[in-house]
Amino acid sequence: MPYYKPYKFKPLININAVRTSFEKVYPENYYYKGEMHNFWEMVFVADGLLNATADDRVYTLTSGNLIFHKPMEFHRLASAENSTPRVLITSFDAEGDFLQNFEKGLFKLNTVRFNEFVNLNRLCKKAIEIYKKEGETLSYCLAANKGEAAIKTFLINLYTGNFKKEYKTENRYAEIYKQIIDFLEDNICKNLTVDIIAKELNLSSSNLKRIFKMFCDKGIIEYFNSIKIRYAEKMLREGISIGEISEYLGFQSVSYFHVVFKKQMGITPKKYCLKNQE
Repeated sequence: MPYYKPYKFKPLININAVRTSFEKVYPENYYYKGEMHNFWEMVFVADGLLNATADDRVYTLTSGNLIFHKPMEFHRLASAENSTPRVLITSFDAEGDFLQNFEKGLFKLNTVRFNEFVNLNRLCKKAIEIYKKEGETLSYCLAANKGEAAIKTFLINLYTGNFKKEYKTENRYAEIYKQIIDFLEDNICKNLTVDIIAKELNLSSSNLKRIFKMFCDKGIIEYFNSIKIRYAEKMLREGISIGEISEYLGFQSVSYFHVVFKKQMGITPKKYCLKNQE
């Protein structure tokens, strides 16, 4: 019997679930306050102009732009310049180091990639509709697998055949906002107050809060705690103890860390650890 060497496939990405998939035309005055969640989201502008905040970055997205939001990244959307943007959004749970290539990702899709994204959006939407009507039937599993394959194909093709645009802005307030976020990221292990942040950035406390509010609907300390929880989530997955994480991230006590974590994630750190061990 001849020997046939097995050439194993190594998945770059594991798509575990689709969360949302839809197309919508937003009115001129559309404004979404913003959110953070623990799954990936892709936002594509088919027509019109859309303002988007993504952590420390502020964009005006034009027709053909696709932006990625990684898990626990704050993001906010609003119609820009009296336009009525047509937007396609698909969000999904996924794992794999390959996904790091899409963090802070802003792309301009060509016609081929545009058609691929429209197709994956349609397939994922169909899978969700089938699940809502039938539950986990064979027809749902078939539809879901088609959606999963479409997302993987799109991401691989986007990585190998397109480019990531560099972030640039001429808005001086957006630049200050970025400096604020960068400062919070650089001091993630400290227990900061608004006055300390303002002093370090040579701003008054009132100016600091005013500029931050232009781009983010969370309070500065609430946002700072959100960043801490992003780090905490990763550390918990790495097996670091709750006490060590609380101390490392500068929380006043373990009990306060529990309160902040549950507010952000919906469950306690202990339950989060148990859930990830399943």
